[in-house]
Amino acid sequence: MLDLSISFSDENISIEDVNVAMFKASEKHPKLIGVSHDPIVSSDIIGDSRSIVFDVKGTLKAGTNMVKMLAWYDNGLCHAARIFDVIKKYSSLNGGQS
Repeated sequence: MLDLSISFSDENISIEDVNVAMFKASEKHPKLIGVSHDPIVSSDIIGDSRSIVFDVKGTLKAGTNMVKMLAWYDNGLCHAARIFDVIKKYSSLNGGQS
């Protein structure tokens, strides 16, 4: 699990702003970022190769400008998937030849 707290300079950043930004990112990069609207735990992510599954219910605002976010990932599988992505990209740059 990734537990991230961010202090924004803009006090008007809301939980909804953060959630919408993550939803848009997941639409742009569906193989890397997922979004869950249901409560999840680590066992729900086993076998998921995306880099993160953002937990909408885990977004909290503390004080005026601090936002806490939660995201989940299958450490071994998503790491292996990103290495494979790099190998595929490198192979395409090399004209597909080893």
